[in-house]
Amino acid sequence: LIDEIYTRCPFYGSRRIAAQLSRDRGELWNRKRIQRLMRIMGIRGVAPGPDTSKPHPENKVYPNVIKLSSGAQAFSLLFQLYHMKAKAFAPKSIAYIS
Repeated sequence: LIDEIYTRCPFYGSRRIAAQLSRDRGELWNRKRIQRLMRIMGIRGVAPGPDTSKPHPENKVYPNVIKLSSGAQAFSLLFQLYHMKAKAFAPKSIAYIS
């Protein structure tokens, strides 16, 4: 049963396989039991592994040019950038009062 579901959907982990079995068969299946059986069968869901957020050592690290000391400064900077962008792409018929 587990193998059939895994063959159809190899990206399913133990939780989704347990839920699928419970829906299909009408009886509750324990997720830990499904994990143990999957481990014995040598199958595992296709998912990102650990440490996917670590930067690659060859990537260049750019310095932080903007030094912000508070959240208010960050909000002010984002607000100004947003309005600069709005002015740059606005139709010429609209006059902005600064």
